[in-house]
Amino acid sequence: MIFDPVDGLSSDEAGPEGEAKPPPQTRRRRIRRRKEQKEDDRSFQKLVQDPNVPSTKLSKPCGCKQKTCANQFLAEPKFQEYRDYLAHWLSLAKLDQDQIAFDLMKELVIRSGDDFLTCWTLLGLQTCRRTWQTLHCMGSRRFEKLWRAARDRRDAPPVDLRYLSQPHARIGTDSSQVRSDICSFLELIYESVAETLPDFRDELGGSTGVSINLEDPYAVELESNTKKRSAEELLETVDLRPKAKPRKYKGQVQINLSRTSSTIEERWLPPGSMKEYHEQYRMHSALEKPGSFPTFWRVWLSDFGFMQIRGTSQHAQCGTCVRHRHLIKSLGRHLLARSQQQTFYWQHLREQYLDRLEYYRLRSLSRQRDGRFICIIQDGMDQGKVSLPRSPWLQSKEFAQFKIHRPKLHVSLTLVHGYFTLWTISHPDTMKDSNASIETMCHALHLLESEHGVCLRGCSLSIHADNTCREVKNNPFMRWAALQTSCSNLKSVSVRFLRSGHSHEDVDQAFGRLARHLSRLKVAQEPDDFLDSIKQFASGMGRPHEAHSYVTIMAQTRDWKGFHAGAVPFHVAGIGGPGAPHEFTFNRRSDEDLQGHAVDSSSWGWPEHPGDVILRIAWQHGWIKSTIIIISMIIRTVLYKRTDVRVHFWVG
Repeated sequence: MIFDPVDGLSSDEAGPEGEAKPPPQTRRRRIRRRKEQKEDDRSFQKLVQDPNVPSTKLSKPCGCKQKTCANQFLAEPKFQEYRDYLAHWLSLAKLDQDQIAFDLMKELVIRSGDDFLTCWTLLGLQTCRRTWQTLHCMGSRRFEKLWRAARDRRDAPPVDLRYLSQPHARIGTDSSQVRSDICSFLELIYESVAETLPDFRDELGGSTGVSINLEDPYAVELESNTKKRSAEELLETVDLRPKAKPRKYKGQVQINLSRTSSTIEERWLPPGSMKEYHEQYRMHSALEKPGSFPTFWRVWLSDFGFMQIRGTSQHAQCGTCVRHRHLIKSLGRHLLARSQQQTFYWQHLREQYLDRLEYYRLRSLSRQRDGRFICIIQDGMDQGKVSLPRSPWLQSKEFAQFKIHRPKLHVSLTLVHGYFTLWTISHPDTMKDSNASIETMCHALHLLESEHGVCLRGCSLSIHADNTCREVKNNPFMRWAALQTSCSNLKSVSVRFLRSGHSHEDVDQAFGRLARHLSRLKVAQEPDDFLDSIKQFASGMGRPHEAHSYVTIMAQTRDWKGFHAGAVPFHVAGIGGPGAPHEFTFNRRSDEDLQGHAVDSSSWGWPEHPGDVILRIAWQHGWIKSTIIIISMIIRTVLYKRTDVRVHFWVG
């Protein structure tokens, strides 16, 4: 009788617990291979230190048909060239070696297609795959993982858990000084760069046009470990399983229970890699020997598991950040140039952090509700979230083109800190320009005076908006601000523009929550359906400082642009584009102490007028420093000859 082979487990192979151990000769063979590998590594170290010591690896035959791939590097001048190459290779960090090898493998996959065995080259000489691996001092397991990731067209080399793990004998031996230094840096990143806004994609909404996918394997491993530990803590809390006696040597990273996501607000970093933040830490650290990447990873996992790196994002990223990251990644083999780019990148992050600190200061002053200072931030929501009509039937293939070209509503939020939130919905045919921005701002000021009893004549207004010329950063809005100051409707008006691509926190977080709320709205045929849904959301936002909320539809706007062009005929040149100013402050001349400054309207033959307005312009972020510099450095003054309103320019 002939029996077909059955793919099953024998009695000796009952499963993972009863798996048969390898025979003794196999174990001895493995031990011998490990010893040979260590001896070869030591021979490579000697080869770098002393060129007269022969390398046994170069003289051994390889596993290919030629068996002479490594012998090519024994003759001069290739021997000296390879010796210099190996010295540079061994001087690189582990992550740099993985990144360079991974990039070379990806180039090999793209260049050679399916013929992978004959295209391995090193220093211009063709080698086999095994020789290439050996001459780079790489283990077979790590080489296979890198090669598999390159063939799968991944974006980054896979995580090496052996590199991150700590030996049992050294568990808990990390220096307290190094750990505190890493914690200080991560705390700074948490407060300055991390965002609280959720990233949610609505299936029934339109496409946002922005999709970023930069998953970092080390960040993914960090997130999976954090979720695993959180699940274990939850099981122990509700006591759903019997508690076993803890093992003495676990070989794991211990979680600091006082710094978990249940006690501290969870935040996310923009798409990137942990290697970038480790390089920033090394540049920022004042220690003579900063912490290594494994220590950095373990401290992040144990103390900052509530701060994660986004793998994908639907939000547009800052152009300066993207440029610096791309240059840093492209300069992987140039350590000095990469270090300089890291310095520029850190300066950029530091500047945007100073912007946030100034915004926090102004926001806190407005929340005091003393009537002397008002802080307002205004921004618009992504139009893809509010497309009309909205129905599950649009998921059909027949509506694919219609779904893309559906009319989109304009939803904007005007957040008056300490008082209320104003949601404005405008029709698709309503222009989202300076007229709409001025209309919304006037309505917010009207609500402040009529509903909340704020006397605006003695109030200083600070407006924060996007750094774009379409809505606020334009001359019509500047004319409106100058006219409000000149007519004593407001004591002073400051218009500040935040960096594009960085989170505006309050409004962006509100937009993220609103997008999640609108995803529950399955059917919407007209703007009133969105109006009712947004009213329901605004009533339950849960903002203690802004308890009141208003939601309105703006069907049309007044011609503010034409009105202010005739009433306040001044023009600020260079208001947009690269190198444009970022702060505009309007004050009445009668309220300023101009003693010692060459600002005198008598030189033009016009007497001083109570409606004269002084405009200060700042080119740099960090408002306090810029204002002091501009006051002390007056280059020119310009007087516009009108009997009712005249604007003096202070340009510095």
